[in-house]
Amino acid sequence: MILFKKIDILGQAILILAGLLSVFLCDNFEFLIFYLLVGGWQLLSCGIHVLYRHSWYLLKQRRSYYWWLLVSLMLLVTLAMGSIISGFAMLVLGVVLAIWYTSICIRELNLLLFKNAVHLKR
Repeated sequence: MILFKKIDILGQAILILAGLLSVFLCDNFEFLIFYLLVGGWQLLSCGIHVLYRHSWYLLKQRRSYYWWLLVSLMLLVTLAMGSIISGFAMLVLGVVLAIWYTSICIRELNLLLFKNAVHLKR
């Protein structure tokens, strides 16, 4: 599971950095594709974490993140109905959730590595 966590964090970091670069390098709204890519990657990661939640140590922040993810998905539904305000909220909330989820994954990896190191000392 440590390998999965490392691949997950590396994939998130690459997509987020590529999205940041596209903001500065692209003329139009092409950077929005990275919202979908990062969001899709993190939704897939969340699904895997929910399915295999007993395979690693989960932080309590993950539950809070899931509630905010639910709120953002409801905002996404209102955006599909034509709400411009929820579109602007999603632009900000998407970035905050992406950075928050990446930090949760990094802390969980550090916890896994620490727990493995503790078991090796015995």
